[in-house]
Amino acid sequence: MQTLSKVALALSGLMFSNALLADTIELNGQTITPEQIVAIGRGGEQVDVTKAGMQRLERGHNVLLASAAQGMGVYGLTVGVGWNKDQPVFGKDGKMSPELRGLSEVFNRDLVYTHSAAVGPYVPDDVVRMAMAIRLNQLLTGHIGVQPDVAKMYIDFLNNDIVPRVPARGSVGTADILPSAHIALAMMGEWEVSYKGKIMPADKAMKKAGLKPLKLYAKDALSIFSNSSMAVAYAVDVADKTEQLLDASPKVVAMSLEALNGNVSPYLEQTVQLRPMPFVAEVSKAVTDQLAGSYLWQVDDKRALQDPLAFRGSQWALASAWDELDELKNLIAIHLNSSDDNPAIVLNGEDARLSYASEPQVQKYFVNGEYSGAVFSASNFEPVQLAVKMQGLAIALGHVSRDSVFRTLKLADPAFTHLTRFMNAPENHGHGFGAIQKSFVNLYAESKALIDPVSLEGVAVAGYIEDTFTHMMLVGQRMDTVLDNLSYLYGLEMMHSAQGIDIRMRHEDRDIGAGTLELHKAFRKQVPYVDKDRPFTQDIEAAKRYIDAL
Repeated sequence: MQTLSKVALALSGLMFSNALLADTIELNGQTITPEQIVAIGRGGEQVDVTKAGMQRLERGHNVLLASAAQGMGVYGLTVGVGWNKDQPVFGKDGKMSPELRGLSEVFNRDLVYTHSAAVGPYVPDDVVRMAMAIRLNQLLTGHIGVQPDVAKMYIDFLNNDIVPRVPARGSVGTADILPSAHIALAMMGEWEVSYKGKIMPADKAMKKAGLKPLKLYAKDALSIFSNSSMAVAYAVDVADKTEQLLDASPKVVAMSLEALNGNVSPYLEQTVQLRPMPFVAEVSKAVTDQLAGSYLWQVDDKRALQDPLAFRGSQWALASAWDELDELKNLIAIHLNSSDDNPAIVLNGEDARLSYASEPQVQKYFVNGEYSGAVFSASNFEPVQLAVKMQGLAIALGHVSRDSVFRTLKLADPAFTHLTRFMNAPENHGHGFGAIQKSFVNLYAESKALIDPVSLEGVAVAGYIEDTFTHMMLVGQRMDTVLDNLSYLYGLEMMHSAQGIDIRMRHEDRDIGAGTLELHKAFRKQVPYVDKDRPFTQDIEAAKRYIDAL
């Protein structure tokens, strides 16, 4: 249960870019971590690639060209894509002569043009940077087949802070084809980019950075946009934000227990070890650790034997979210260092022959001669496992959100706290937190609607060939709002719990736990005690900022 650290590996040297302005993260196609992707995306760290990674990339490109030269139909190179997979790009002689390269460049250009058909608003710059870093690392696996200049352009864009403007809508989640086409378009010197935070034409930004537009050929265009890197960037972003909020959650729960005069029994080790579900003991301990020295450890005849479930059962919802997050991160780690391309390129022909080696249909995919390998039709771009796991995490976050809402409602009710109605200060005869309830109920309703699974929604397209969908980008976008709402919900809950703690300390002379007392003092620097009615909108924003910084 460690927070995702924004770790960057400080490494020397840069193969293809300008002098370093920040730490450098070295990509090799095999060991990149979600933490490093976050550091590149949000922290703006520079990137470098290993020599071995570039060698694999070049070998994959050569295997691809050799396959075409043998007269094999190669999807996205010698034949078209989607429904047009039966349409030749050029003749059976696929040797890349200057003439055929020219035809390939025109095909790639038009492919990018026709797939640049997404809908705004735009993906945040940090998520686009994450997507480019993910795709660059995948290129280094060698199983994709782009020319080396494509990798160099990814490096130059990242290290010069050139971020293509990517429309956020248009992907059905079997590769983010339409949104990601705008990355290829920008690399060609067209479209718009954010350059050092300013929006401008791509060719202008490239000129300022000393770069020349990229001429795509072979399978370059398809490799840039027919993948799930944009959706997975959202998954990395969501996982990082989720972990921060889950780390903060026991602190929020402990504060509310102090305000309620809650029962610590459900969180005791003696209790939870009787049903040792994943992460429950860790969450429970994180709650009780905040309460050292609290009055909650002293006998109180007014304390309820059993609290409402949102108080005595929050560890189960939080553990469920941790469990889903842990599995999602494992899947992300696999994806980041793998190829999700179609067609798939195998670099070693002998390894490629391990399955059904003697079958003629299998043998036809192999490349003979100088370059050993094979080119296989694939559906490795299918991200359904990631999408389903993200939706599982979203549902778990819905339970976490619900518990926060119900705890906050109970804190405003003197039937549970035996304090004032709506957490009014005893010296205040106003309305207190009476009206504020509408805000967190509205946020919860929005989150419930956004959590509704969407991966099964869709219709078959491209001549009924593309008949699956996951809407993984949409899942990530919805989860981002759910997490933002949860930050607000926690902030609103802490407005109530801090008020309750103040009342207990001032009027009941209660001793508050060392951890919760520290949290209370820090929170009060952002949101003052409510001794009389005042506008709360600014307090709500301040409370959210406090939660986001925990």
